[in-house]
Amino acid sequence: GIIPRARLHSLIDGWENEILDATGAPARGMGESNPESSFGSGPSSDFFPQVPEGHVWCETCWVARPPRASHCRDCNNCVLRFDHHCPYVLNCIGERNYIFFFSLVVCANLLGIAVASGIGVWRAHSRLPTMWAAQAWFVLVVIVLSMCLPYMFGLMLYHIYLVSHGLTTKEALKDRLTSGDCTLQLRRRPSLLHARERVSAHTIGQ
Repeated sequence: GIIPRARLHSLIDGWENEILDATGAPARGMGESNPESSFGSGPSSDFFPQVPEGHVWCETCWVARPPRASHCRDCNNCVLRFDHHCPYVLNCIGERNYIFFFSLVVCANLLGIAVASGIGVWRAHSRLPTMWAAQAWFVLVVIVLSMCLPYMFGLMLYHIYLVSHGLTTKEALKDRLTSGDCTLQLRRRPSLLHARERVSAHTIGQ
């Protein structure tokens, strides 16, 4: 759900219209071909009247981001329906990948439950070896599970709460709700980044 920076909007034919459809705001508010070339001058005077209410101007990306979008300091990009930056997957969680993050949390819980159940069944039907190495292994696994399972289970319950209330993590932590729309979308809109598209030849030198 990354919103391309303003300097990239003119590189691909039709990209500006695609960004307009996704964000609801004009892709560029600058008069120059390279809007970030005159850093500090800001958007043109006729830009802000075209921006719908609730949009916020990003001084870093030079785009008008829609409600629920936010600029990630770690990725240094504006992300549609920004949830949080996850240190475990080293990526932003937003509109297009929240369903995968939620699935990861659920699967991690199921895996932990399966491992704990398997160890319990094994312990109940087998005699624990008297070797200190086997005992240390068993204790180590129990300690790791007892530390990880409650955390993962709590994280899953927290995101179930967020999904049921139509909130993102950032909105819940800052107690600021922009819109209560569903956050767990099964159908994702296409990415705004076209890494394999050919750029227009007449825009490369601009």
